[in-house]
Amino acid sequence: MDEHSWQEVSDYTSTSASENNNLTPTDTLSNASTSLPSKWRKMSQDNHRTRAVFAVQALTNQPIYHAIENKSLMIRTRKEPHLYLSLCYGELKLLPKPGSGSFWDCVRTSGWYGFRNTVSGTYLHINGTANTICAEQRQRLGSNYFTAEMDVNGGCILNVYKAPSHELLRVSVSEDRKSLSTLEPAGEPWDFIEINDV
Repeated sequence: MDEHSWQEVSDYTSTSASENNNLTPTDTLSNASTSLPSKWRKMSQDNHRTRAVFAVQALTNQPIYHAIENKSLMIRTRKEPHLYLSLCYGELKLLPKPGSGSFWDCVRTSGWYGFRNTVSGTYLHINGTANTICAEQRQRLGSNYFTAEMDVNGGCILNVYKAPSHELLRVSVSEDRKSLSTLEPAGEPWDFIEINDV
């Protein structure tokens, strides 16, 4: 693609805003491509992959929240209305607003994440017999080892290690939307919000 044709695309897309000055996705892409330094703009013109990355970054207007080791986090559902993972009087619940039991220290050992409640000092773990998630253990054991993988629609899918069967089970919200389960195979996308961002 030559320099002139790239400019035509940029000029064409920059005029597609609505009459109310609301940006459209093509405006955002146009602005992103023209604000790049000339060195990067040339590379993005020649490399379709680079252009695609910039397009995705420009069109994404939701922040990416992922697990961060050695940080205190709030864990909430990605979908609105957001539900916050909270420990209330020793019982793990999903609440519409965060409270004092909604903060979790994220630790990582040998690639496995662990989430320790800042109030109780207990870790999230799987109750193997009920396939539910609770927070009752004070030590890092095999049942409280998690992985976090980026979901294609944003957020992270949490997987918990189930020791007897050596399975990774996806963490989901229960049918009543009040607790956690591993029974839904698709898993629930989660946001991990650093407390400094609140």
